[in-house]
Amino acid sequence: MFDRIKKLLAPGEEKGELARRELWPMDQPLYAFGTDAKGRPVDFLTIGDLYEGTMVLGRSGSGKTSSTGRAILHATGAAQYAMVITTAKPGDAREVREFLSQVGREKDIIEVNPQSGSFNFLQYWADMGADTGQLVEMLMTIAGTSSRAGRGNQDDIWSKAMREWLANALDLLRLAGQPLSMSYLAALAKTTAQTREEAESGEWHRTSTVAYCLKEAKTREEAGDFTPSQIADLELCGRYWLYELPGMADRTRSSVEMTTNATLAPFSRGWLRDRFCGGTADITPELLESGKILLLNYPVKEYQEAGQLAQTAWKLMVQRWVERRPITAETRPLLLFSDECQFFLTREDVQFQTTARSSRTATVYLTQNRPNVVKELGDEKEADSLFGNLATKIFHCNDERSTNEWAAYTIGQNLVYRKSDGASGGQSGFGFNTGRSEQRDFEVAPSEFLSLRTGGPQNGLQCQAVLFRSGRTWTNGKHFRLVTISQT
Repeated sequence: MFDRIKKLLAPGEEKGELARRELWPMDQPLYAFGTDAKGRPVDFLTIGDLYEGTMVLGRSGSGKTSSTGRAILHATGAAQYAMVITTAKPGDAREVREFLSQVGREKDIIEVNPQSGSFNFLQYWADMGADTGQLVEMLMTIAGTSSRAGRGNQDDIWSKAMREWLANALDLLRLAGQPLSMSYLAALAKTTAQTREEAESGEWHRTSTVAYCLKEAKTREEAGDFTPSQIADLELCGRYWLYELPGMADRTRSSVEMTTNATLAPFSRGWLRDRFCGGTADITPELLESGKILLLNYPVKEYQEAGQLAQTAWKLMVQRWVERRPITAETRPLLLFSDECQFFLTREDVQFQTTARSSRTATVYLTQNRPNVVKELGDEKEADSLFGNLATKIFHCNDERSTNEWAAYTIGQNLVYRKSDGASGGQSGFGFNTGRSEQRDFEVAPSEFLSLRTGGPQNGLQCQAVLFRSGRTWTNGKHFRLVTISQT
């Protein structure tokens, strides 16, 4: 089937007004989930469908990656999508290369890993025109402090204090003419004055990075290099570093410093520092315009927190970049593909997905179950919002009870009529009665997800899944259907 479908994928081959207007029209088929009685492909996933997001769920060993994941990578690869692909396990990069080589895209893969690919994302985002507030939000998101307390509770004192620290640190580096990087921020965090008396001491002014930056900024002001706005910013910075921060209550200040150091420390050493904290960027999101595939080979199971931070930073920067690029009839679609997506989710994903269609971005997330997503986002309503903005849902074999129940409720219920017969008897004789009652039953019962085929030789390398998409009627006359997807 794939060879037949692939003929539909080359941009510009279709006739008509729509194809002349866009190289990748919204209704262009990408993958067929079935065939009709004559063997013709039907029930297509289109370019427009992918723009509205896809969530694939299934237990480990269900075949979700080797069947559905592979099919989507094949289809988008053949259609010349640009891609950003995360990795969770050490073998993921090799598997992705194999999938994409099958559609001739291996030459477009750029692998970024601890040994290659420099990208100072903080300076990059600033050079794109981000102001201090936007930089702070990005840092809070990458650090995971965006936060389970912060964004859900704007009154949280620690979140507010952290944001204030970051804003003053970024402004100070800019005013002092220093590069923006996580390692420079860490140097500031390690040399802040603990008391107002220390901030006035000669020793602190000789040895502190904060004091050095304040002096550099003052020198630039005196040389007439600053605008009135920058002069006002310098005044605020000086007051914060010399008076407000050292004058905080010990518990508040120490909590802010501890949280800040914990956030910045991973980027102060090893390959995270080397790859993300300085030098000239040799790999940037702009490469995606020419159809490159960024394979983020920092598998979390190998590099733990460092791998998670690196890939989250890359994903966030790509999302920022793609939302700013101009959209024309020739804009190339972008695929964000994340298996084991729970490792890389942030609350920014919820907001991003609400407008992903307009930025021509196809988000495809794969994970085992719904609790994975709820746990990482820290809030069930946030998770429901993300799921609600991933319009196509593909349910593979699963034995996680709450996920199967949620899937059944998502797909919906229908009205059924049940007949009941009864008999009664007594001194006056016997009688029979018949009744009918209305009840609602699941279209797909939770238990049905337990028995979906999981591929492998025992199943002829065929996986089953339930495909759901609201607002779409498939050839079975419903908004869902059972599909079989090959692992070959």
